[in-house]
Amino acid sequence: MKKRNQRYLDSIAAHFKEEDADFYFYLSPSDMGVRRNLGRAGARFGADCILTQFKKMNYHFDGLSFAQAIVSDQKSEMNDFHLAQDKEKESLKRNLINTKPFIHLGGGHDHIYPLLSALDETGKYKKIAVINLDAHLDTRVDDKRHSGTPFRDFDQVAKCDFFLYQYGIHDFANSKSTQSQLANNKMYISALWPDKFTAKDFIQDLKEQCPFTLDEDCLLILSLDCDALHSSIMSAVSAVNHNGLSLTHCVEIMHALKTLKTQTQFAIYEYNPLFDDLATSSARAITYLIQQYLKIFIN
Repeated sequence: MKKRNQRYLDSIAAHFKEEDADFYFYLSPSDMGVRRNLGRAGARFGADCILTQFKKMNYHFDGLSFAQAIVSDQKSEMNDFHLAQDKEKESLKRNLINTKPFIHLGGGHDHIYPLLSALDETGKYKKIAVINLDAHLDTRVDDKRHSGTPFRDFDQVAKCDFFLYQYGIHDFANSKSTQSQLANNKMYISALWPDKFTAKDFIQDLKEQCPFTLDEDCLLILSLDCDALHSSIMSAVSAVNHNGLSLTHCVEIMHALKTLKTQTQFAIYEYNPLFDDLATSSARAITYLIQQYLKIFIN
Protein backbone atom coordinates (compact mmCIF):
# COMPACT_ATOMS: atom_id res chain seq x y z
CA MET A 1 0.00 0.00 0.00
CA LYS A 2 2.85 2.37 0.82
CA LYS A 3 4.43 1.86 -2.61
CA ARG A 4 1.08 2.39 -4.26
CA ASN A 5 0.55 5.65 -2.36
CA GLN A 6 4.01 6.86 -3.32
CA ARG A 7 3.34 6.12 -6.96
CA TYR A 8 0.19 8.26 -6.76
CA LEU A 9 2.04 11.09 -4.99
CA ASP A 10 4.65 11.06 -7.74
CA SER A 11 1.96 11.43 -10.42
CA ILE A 12 0.34 14.53 -11.88
CA ALA A 13 -2.98 13.34 -10.43
CA ALA A 14 -1.78 14.19 -6.92
CA HIS A 15 -1.44 17.84 -7.95
CA PHE A 16 -5.05 18.41 -9.00
CA LYS A 17 -7.13 20.66 -6.73
CA GLU A 18 -10.84 21.43 -6.49
CA GLU A 19 -10.26 25.16 -7.05
CA ASP A 20 -7.73 28.01 -6.85
CA ALA A 21 -5.15 26.14 -8.94
CA ASP A 22 -2.35 27.60 -11.05
CA PHE A 23 -3.51 25.99 -14.30
CA TYR A 24 -6.96 24.95 -15.52
CA PHE A 25 -8.32 22.33 -17.91
CA TYR A 26 -11.70 23.23 -19.38
CA LEU A 27 -13.52 20.13 -20.62
CA SER A 28 -16.17 20.07 -23.35
CA PRO A 29 -17.45 16.46 -23.28
CA SER A 30 -19.96 16.73 -26.11
CA ASP A 31 -19.82 15.86 -29.80
CA MET A 32 -23.04 16.95 -31.48
CA GLY A 33 -21.02 19.39 -33.60
CA VAL A 34 -19.08 16.46 -35.07
CA ARG A 35 -22.26 14.49 -35.67
CA ARG A 36 -23.96 17.49 -37.31
CA ASN A 37 -20.91 17.52 -39.61
CA LEU A 38 -21.54 13.82 -40.43
CA GLY A 39 -18.48 12.77 -38.40
CA ARG A 40 -18.12 9.75 -36.15
CA ALA A 41 -19.72 9.88 -32.71
CA GLY A 42 -17.48 9.45 -29.68
CA ALA A 43 -15.44 12.65 -29.41
CA ARG A 44 -17.55 13.51 -26.34
CA PHE A 45 -15.40 11.00 -24.43
CA GLY A 46 -12.14 12.54 -25.63
CA ALA A 47 -11.50 15.19 -22.98
CA ASP A 48 -11.93 12.78 -20.09
CA CYS A 49 -9.71 10.13 -21.69
CA ILE A 50 -6.95 12.65 -22.43
CA LEU A 51 -7.01 13.98 -18.88
CA THR A 52 -6.97 10.46 -17.43
CA GLN A 53 -3.80 9.66 -19.36
CA PHE A 54 -2.23 13.01 -18.46
CA LYS A 55 -2.79 12.43 -14.73
CA LYS A 56 -0.85 9.15 -14.94
CA MET A 57 2.34 10.94 -15.99
CA ASN A 58 5.04 11.64 -13.43
CA TYR A 59 5.05 15.15 -12.02
CA HIS A 60 7.96 17.49 -12.87
CA PHE A 61 6.44 20.99 -12.72
CA ASP A 62 7.94 22.81 -9.71
CA GLY A 63 4.81 23.24 -7.60
CA LEU A 64 2.35 23.87 -10.42
CA SER A 65 -1.19 22.84 -9.41
CA PHE A 66 -4.06 21.90 -11.73
CA ALA A 67 -7.86 22.00 -11.71
CA GLN A 68 -10.54 20.95 -14.14
CA ALA A 69 -14.01 22.23 -14.99
CA ILE A 70 -16.70 20.89 -17.33
CA VAL A 71 -18.11 23.68 -19.53
CA SER A 72 -20.44 21.90 -22.00
CA ASP A 73 -23.29 19.39 -21.90
CA GLN A 74 -24.19 16.67 -24.40
CA LYS A 75 -27.91 16.62 -23.57
CA SER A 76 -28.19 20.38 -24.03
CA GLU A 77 -26.51 20.11 -27.43
CA MET A 78 -28.95 17.39 -28.49
CA ASN A 79 -31.91 19.56 -27.51
CA ASP A 80 -30.76 22.89 -28.98
CA PHE A 81 -27.23 23.10 -30.39
CA HIS A 82 -27.08 26.89 -30.71
CA LEU A 83 -28.45 27.48 -27.22
CA ALA A 84 -26.00 24.91 -25.82
CA GLN A 85 -23.09 26.78 -27.42
CA ASP A 86 -24.33 30.02 -25.85
CA LYS A 87 -24.49 28.28 -22.46
CA GLU A 88 -20.96 26.94 -22.96
CA LYS A 89 -19.77 30.45 -23.77
CA GLU A 90 -21.26 31.76 -20.53
CA SER A 91 -19.75 28.89 -18.55
CA LEU A 92 -16.34 29.64 -20.01
CA LYS A 93 -16.71 33.35 -19.24
CA ARG A 94 -17.43 32.56 -15.58
CA ASN A 95 -14.38 30.31 -15.40
CA LEU A 96 -12.10 32.70 -17.28
CA ILE A 97 -12.62 35.34 -14.58
CA ASN A 98 -9.79 33.66 -12.66
CA THR A 99 -7.38 34.76 -15.47
CA LYS A 100 -5.33 31.57 -14.99
CA PRO A 101 -3.65 29.86 -17.97
CA PHE A 102 -5.63 26.98 -19.41
CA ILE A 103 -6.03 24.22 -21.97
CA HIS A 104 -9.43 23.65 -23.56
CA LEU A 105 -10.20 19.99 -24.38
CA GLY A 106 -13.03 19.00 -26.78
CA GLY A 107 -15.16 17.43 -28.15
CA GLY A 108 -15.43 18.61 -31.72
CA HIS A 109 -13.70 21.66 -33.13
CA ASP A 110 -17.02 23.48 -32.87
CA HIS A 111 -16.11 24.12 -29.21
CA ILE A 112 -13.53 26.70 -30.21
CA TYR A 113 -16.43 28.96 -31.21
CA PRO A 114 -17.78 29.39 -27.65
CA LEU A 115 -14.20 29.63 -26.37
CA LEU A 116 -13.29 32.47 -28.73
CA SER A 117 -16.65 34.15 -28.10
CA ALA A 118 -16.14 33.96 -24.34
CA LEU A 119 -12.61 35.37 -24.56
CA ASP A 120 -13.84 38.15 -26.85
CA GLU A 121 -16.74 39.08 -24.57
CA THR A 122 -14.53 39.39 -21.50
CA GLY A 123 -13.31 42.62 -23.10
CA LYS A 124 -9.73 41.84 -22.09
CA TYR A 125 -8.42 41.27 -25.59
CA LYS A 126 -8.48 43.72 -28.48
CA LYS A 127 -6.59 41.24 -30.68
CA ILE A 128 -6.97 37.46 -30.91
CA ALA A 129 -4.86 35.33 -33.24
CA VAL A 130 -5.47 31.61 -33.77
CA ILE A 131 -2.80 29.25 -35.08
CA ASN A 132 -4.89 26.34 -36.33
CA LEU A 133 -2.99 23.06 -36.81
CA ASP A 134 -5.41 21.11 -38.96
CA ALA A 135 -5.99 19.24 -42.19
CA HIS A 136 -9.24 21.18 -42.62
CA LEU A 137 -9.84 24.92 -42.54
CA ASP A 138 -13.08 24.59 -40.54
CA THR A 139 -14.46 27.61 -42.36
CA ARG A 140 -17.20 25.74 -44.21
CA VAL A 141 -19.96 27.85 -45.75
CA ASP A 142 -23.00 26.05 -44.36
CA ASP A 143 -26.46 26.99 -43.16
CA LYS A 144 -25.93 25.46 -39.72
CA ARG A 145 -23.14 25.43 -37.13
CA HIS A 146 -21.06 22.31 -36.69
CA SER A 147 -17.45 21.20 -36.24
CA GLY A 148 -16.55 22.42 -39.73
CA THR A 149 -17.78 26.02 -39.34
CA PRO A 150 -16.44 27.52 -36.05
CA PHE A 151 -14.02 30.09 -37.44
CA ARG A 152 -16.47 31.51 -39.97
CA ASP A 153 -19.08 31.54 -37.20
CA PHE A 154 -16.78 33.51 -34.90
CA ASP A 155 -15.85 35.94 -37.66
CA GLN A 156 -19.51 36.95 -37.84
CA VAL A 157 -19.71 37.99 -34.16
CA ALA A 158 -16.13 38.99 -33.23
CA LYS A 159 -15.74 42.40 -31.63
CA CYS A 160 -11.96 42.10 -31.42
CA ASP A 161 -9.48 42.12 -34.29
CA PHE A 162 -9.23 38.47 -35.33
CA PHE A 163 -6.59 36.67 -37.40
CA LEU A 164 -6.64 33.00 -38.41
CA TYR A 165 -3.38 31.36 -39.48
CA GLN A 166 -3.99 27.90 -40.97
CA TYR A 167 -1.15 25.36 -40.92
CA GLY A 168 -1.05 21.74 -42.11
CA ILE A 169 -3.99 22.23 -44.49
CA HIS A 170 -4.59 19.86 -47.42
CA ASP A 171 -6.29 21.37 -50.47
CA PHE A 172 -7.91 18.02 -51.31
CA ALA A 173 -9.64 18.08 -47.90
CA ASN A 174 -11.26 21.49 -48.41
CA SER A 175 -13.73 22.76 -51.00
CA LYS A 176 -13.14 26.01 -52.85
CA SER A 177 -15.94 27.72 -50.93
CA THR A 178 -14.34 26.65 -47.65
CA GLN A 179 -11.11 28.29 -48.79
CA SER A 180 -12.85 31.63 -49.40
CA GLN A 181 -11.86 34.54 -47.17
CA LEU A 182 -13.73 35.47 -44.01
CA ALA A 183 -16.20 38.34 -44.32
CA ASN A 184 -14.79 40.58 -41.58
CA ASN A 185 -11.32 39.35 -40.63
CA LYS A 186 -8.28 37.81 -42.25
CA MET A 187 -7.52 34.14 -42.80
CA TYR A 188 -4.19 32.98 -44.18
CA ILE A 189 -3.42 29.45 -45.40
CA SER A 190 0.26 28.76 -44.87
CA ALA A 191 2.28 27.13 -47.64
CA LEU A 192 5.01 26.10 -45.19
CA TRP A 193 5.41 22.38 -44.56
CA PRO A 194 7.67 20.29 -42.28
CA ASP A 195 10.28 19.66 -44.95
CA LYS A 196 10.57 23.44 -45.48
CA PHE A 197 10.06 24.50 -41.87
CA THR A 198 12.36 26.63 -39.79
CA ALA A 199 11.24 28.53 -36.71
CA LYS A 200 12.57 31.74 -38.24
CA ASP A 201 10.58 31.31 -41.46
CA PHE A 202 7.45 30.32 -39.54
CA ILE A 203 7.51 33.40 -37.30
CA GLN A 204 8.41 35.68 -40.20
CA ASP A 205 5.52 34.31 -42.27
CA LEU A 206 3.14 34.66 -39.32
CA LYS A 207 4.14 38.26 -38.64
CA GLU A 208 3.98 39.25 -42.31
CA GLN A 209 0.47 37.87 -42.73
CA CYS A 210 -1.01 39.05 -39.45
CA PRO A 211 -2.80 42.40 -39.87
CA PHE A 212 -1.86 43.51 -36.35
CA THR A 213 1.20 43.37 -34.11
CA LEU A 214 1.72 40.14 -32.18
CA ASP A 215 2.62 41.68 -28.84
CA GLU A 216 1.59 41.65 -25.15
CA ASP A 217 -1.87 42.96 -26.05
CA CYS A 218 -2.58 40.00 -28.29
CA LEU A 219 -4.00 36.66 -27.17
CA LEU A 220 -2.74 33.75 -29.24
CA ILE A 221 -4.60 30.43 -29.27
CA LEU A 222 -2.74 27.37 -30.54
CA SER A 223 -5.63 25.19 -31.71
CA LEU A 224 -4.87 21.55 -32.49
CA ASP A 225 -7.45 19.56 -34.38
CA CYS A 226 -6.09 16.08 -33.78
CA ASP A 227 -6.62 15.08 -37.39
CA ALA A 228 -3.71 17.39 -38.20
CA LEU A 229 -1.44 14.64 -36.87
CA HIS A 230 -0.01 11.80 -38.94
CA SER A 231 -2.19 8.69 -39.14
CA SER A 232 0.60 6.55 -37.66
CA ILE A 233 0.15 8.36 -34.33
CA MET A 234 -3.44 9.61 -34.62
CA SER A 235 -6.00 7.13 -35.92
CA ALA A 236 -8.58 8.09 -33.28
CA VAL A 237 -10.33 10.88 -35.22
CA SER A 238 -13.25 11.17 -37.65
CA ALA A 239 -11.04 11.97 -40.65
CA VAL A 240 -7.65 10.24 -40.45
CA ASN A 241 -4.93 12.32 -42.11
CA HIS A 242 -3.42 11.24 -45.43
CA ASN A 243 -0.13 12.99 -44.63
CA GLY A 244 -0.17 14.68 -41.25
CA LEU A 245 2.24 16.40 -38.89
CA SER A 246 4.57 14.67 -36.45
CA LEU A 247 4.69 15.28 -32.71
CA THR A 248 8.21 16.65 -33.09
CA HIS A 249 7.03 19.19 -35.62
CA CYS A 250 4.20 20.34 -33.35
CA VAL A 251 6.72 20.88 -30.55
CA GLU A 252 8.93 22.87 -32.93
CA ILE A 253 5.96 25.13 -33.62
CA MET A 254 5.44 25.62 -29.88
CA HIS A 255 9.07 26.64 -29.45
CA ALA A 256 8.72 29.09 -32.35
CA LEU A 257 5.58 30.66 -30.84
CA LYS A 258 7.33 30.99 -27.49
CA THR A 259 9.60 33.64 -29.06
CA LEU A 260 6.60 35.96 -29.44
CA LYS A 261 5.47 38.35 -26.70
CA THR A 262 1.83 37.24 -26.91
CA GLN A 263 -0.21 35.53 -24.22
CA THR A 264 -0.52 31.95 -25.49
CA GLN A 265 -3.12 29.31 -24.64
CA PHE A 266 -3.63 25.78 -26.00
CA ALA A 267 -6.80 24.06 -27.24
CA ILE A 268 -7.17 20.45 -28.41
CA TYR A 269 -10.14 18.99 -30.27
CA GLU A 270 -11.54 16.02 -32.21
CA TYR A 271 -9.82 13.10 -30.42
CA ASN A 272 -12.22 10.14 -30.48
CA PRO A 273 -11.22 7.38 -28.02
CA LEU A 274 -13.69 4.90 -29.55
CA PHE A 275 -11.21 4.55 -32.41
CA ASP A 276 -8.01 4.46 -30.36
CA ASP A 277 -6.08 1.19 -29.92
CA LEU A 278 -5.82 -0.88 -26.74
CA ALA A 279 -2.59 0.93 -25.80
CA THR A 280 -4.37 4.32 -26.08
CA SER A 281 -1.55 5.38 -28.41
CA SER A 282 -3.36 8.44 -29.74
CA ALA A 283 -4.33 9.70 -26.27
CA ARG A 284 -0.74 9.28 -25.12
CA ALA A 285 0.49 11.28 -28.11
CA ILE A 286 -1.82 14.13 -27.12
CA THR A 287 -0.68 14.05 -23.48
CA TYR A 288 2.92 14.27 -24.65
CA LEU A 289 2.04 17.51 -26.46
CA ILE A 290 0.32 18.81 -23.33
CA GLN A 291 3.39 18.01 -21.25
CA GLN A 292 5.64 19.77 -23.78
CA TYR A 293 3.36 22.81 -23.90
CA LEU A 294 3.50 23.13 -20.12
CA LYS A 295 7.28 22.85 -20.11
CA ILE A 296 7.68 25.46 -22.86
CA PHE A 297 5.07 28.05 -21.87
CA ILE A 298 4.16 27.55 -18.20
CA ASN A 299 6.85 25.88 -16.12
